[in-house]
Amino acid sequence: MGIKIVIIEDEKAAARHLEKLLGQSQLPIAIQARLSSVREAVQWFNTNPLPDLLFMDIRLSDGISFTILERCFIDCPIIFTTAYDEYALQAFKTNGIDYLLKPITAADLEPAMKKFETYHLQHKDWQAEHLQTAHQLSGQKARKFRERFLLKKGKDLVPVRVSDIAYFVRDELVFAVTFQNERYLVEQSLNQLQNELSPETFVRLNRTYLVQLDAIQQLRPGKPGQLQVQLKVPTIKPLELSAQRSRLLRNLLEGE
Repeated sequence: MGIKIVIIEDEKAAARHLEKLLGQSQLPIAIQARLSSVREAVQWFNTNPLPDLLFMDIRLSDGISFTILERCFIDCPIIFTTAYDEYALQAFKTNGIDYLLKPITAADLEPAMKKFETYHLQHKDWQAEHLQTAHQLSGQKARKFRERFLLKKGKDLVPVRVSDIAYFVRDELVFAVTFQNERYLVEQSLNQLQNELSPETFVRLNRTYLVQLDAIQQLRPGKPGQLQVQLKVPTIKPLELSAQRSRLLRNLLEGE
């Protein structure tokens, strides 16, 4: 099977043009889905496996496509396509590996696909390299991340230091679980929390868990290329990682 691609584009002519350009690529391409709105994309990503590559227009008929990334865990490279250039920095704070201004030409698309080919087909850890790029673009290394939260426990509000939190988990609602196995309700989404916490301390393992690296007790081999993670604090379900997340976690734990 070819490289699975999802296109998010609300202009039919632009979507057809992009498909035509992709069809001219020497890479084996398989269009997995064509989505035209924030609402449609959120529904699709919450019920389907992720593609290998996502093309995402930024301004859609019902909102900005960054909303999709706030509502869904999308763990694949994204090539943004837009008629506007003011979103570039925000795009590279996500999984964006390239940013193409419309109208897109074959000359524009070719280097973007070569970049994807380098990361994906040669199995390079694009996520680790991308994290470093995002740091450089946004100055996040000097940014002050959250150090504490005021969290709900019943009717009470309890101050909790970030260093005491082993992981955040989404179980219908989002909860913070401390190293003492205390559980607190959190009023933010995992995507919002991920943006407020240092990426050198907390890592998103899958759709459900955002984990402090110091809370990881050991790794176990799962399916080929994939890992299972055991934490120092019990979890509701085993933590199974994709191959991409497994490589990223290895690099983070090895300090690379």
